[in-house]
Amino acid sequence: MKKEEKKMKEKKLIKTRFFVLIILFVCFAITSIYLSSSGITIEQIKNYLLTSEYRGIFFILFYITTSFVPLPFAPTSFLGAFLFYFTRAFIYTLIGSLIFSTLMFYLARILGRDFVRTRLKKDKYPEIREQINKGRLKDLILIRFFFILPSEFVNLVYGLSEIKFWRYFLGTLIGNIPVIFFSIMLIRAKLAKDNFYFILSIVFLSLLIIIPILSMKKIRKFLKKIK
Repeated sequence: MKKEEKKMKEKKLIKTRFFVLIILFVCFAITSIYLSSSGITIEQIKNYLLTSEYRGIFFILFYITTSFVPLPFAPTSFLGAFLFYFTRAFIYTLIGSLIFSTLMFYLARILGRDFVRTRLKKDKYPEIREQINKGRLKDLILIRFFFILPSEFVNLVYGLSEIKFWRYFLGTLIGNIPVIFFSIMLIRAKLAKDNFYFILSIVFLSLLIIIPILSMKKIRKFLKKIK
C-alpha cells in the first residue's frame, strides 16, 4: 500500500508541476501582450532607455520579458541596434537571448519533463524524438539558424527532452551568434544608409533560413508524415 500511495503522490506531483508550467507560460505571455498593447510603444521605451544610465541592464531585462511572446520577429530583437553601437548591441542582445533560453529550458525541464516522459508514447514519432534526445549540436545549431521559428518553441521542446544543458547552451550560443550579428548589422546599416552592408546582411539572413531547409531532411520527412 505504501508503494502504491507513493506512486500516486509522485504522479500527482508530476501533474501539478506540469500544470504550474502551463500557468507560468500563460501568465508570461499575457503579461507581455498586455505591456505591448497598453499604449507603451517601442519608441517610448527607446527614448526612456537612451536617457538611463543603466540602459544596458534595463534593455536585457526588457528583452527577456518580451521574449515570452512567441513571435519570430519581436521588435526587441532589433531594439538594441537603435540604442547602442554595434558591439554593445550585439553583446547585450546575445546575453538577453542566452538568459531567456536558459530560463525557459530549466522551467520546462524542472516542471514538465517528467510529465512528458509518462505521457509520450514511445511508438509516436520515434525518429524525431530520438534526434532531439540525442542532442546533436548540428541539429540544434541549424534550428537556431532558422530564426523564423519562434525560439520559445525550441527552448520548450529541448527543455522537455533528454539533452544535456551544456550541449543545449553551446548549440544555442553558436546558432544565435550569426542571427543576432546580421540582424543588428541590418539595422545599423539602414540607419547609416549603407546599402552594401544592408544588402549583405539580408543575403546572410536569407542563407541562415535556407541552410537548415536544405540540411534537415528528417524534419522535412516528419512534416510530410503529419500533414
